[in-house]
Amino acid sequence: MELQYAILNGLRTKPQKGLVGECPNCGSEVISKCGQERVHHWSHKGRRKCDPWHENETQWHRDWKSLFPDEWHEISHKADDGERHIADLKRPDGLVVEIQYSHIDPVERKKREEFYRTIVWIVSGLRLKRGIPGFEEAFEYGRLVYEKPLIFSVYTSDSQLLRKWVKSNGSVYFDFGDHLFETVNLGTPREPVLWRLDPSSSEETSYLTPILKSTLVSDIAKVKIGQRSKSALFDKIILADKQNPRVANIDVLSSLRHHMINTRRRRRRPRF
Repeated sequence: MELQYAILNGLRTKPQKGLVGECPNCGSEVISKCGQERVHHWSHKGRRKCDPWHENETQWHRDWKSLFPDEWHEISHKADDGERHIADLKRPDGLVVEIQYSHIDPVERKKREEFYRTIVWIVSGLRLKRGIPGFEEAFEYGRLVYEKPLIFSVYTSDSQLLRKWVKSNGSVYFDFGDHLFETVNLGTPREPVLWRLDPSSSEETSYLTPILKSTLVSDIAKVKIGQRSKSALFDKIILADKQNPRVANIDVLSSLRHHMINTRRRRRRPRF
């Protein structure tokens, strides 16, 4: 179990060669690992792992965490019954942001959401071999149902990533790096776009909204729990026309509109 911080002389400290510190979660001794091949980290002696929910960090984790204050990183959260877990990011007001790269069991995900209560997920869309192709294919049979903000309706079954996360009770944001999906015409975004999976989604239909990365980062940093925000951190969409979606009439999406009208006329491709 690798940690970014340990307690040393009462202070949260990053690893430096030769140091020995205290785990912020369980209080046991941890030693600094500062090799040349792996990201510098703190580690328990032996194979001890005091938090089974904690995943070892990739550079992708560190890059996301670096966008927020150090004081929010790796905060041990204690429940009333004494159970403790380390949140990837935790604001002073209790909002937890979990940055998820590896596979997570649905049962564990539900437990985390119940444990932290107010949680936002940032999920890598690059880990699965079919992550990008499957997500792109979902839009081929999807449609635009709302224009402000942009909300797309797609078949959940078309994407492995959606199937894995559609039952989450928190807001989920998929990070595909710099990849732009050819089946969705968003113009030319000035920066990476994340895709928000709305909590109102179901095993049949997923509702997706493109969010600029900087918008999500800004909202996580500033928006209070329960407030409305551009990235819809705490919202669940309510659309009067969910059952009979309409296609938006806006120039930037004219080619997408034409494409969606045509694809709705086609029968869905057979599954084998």
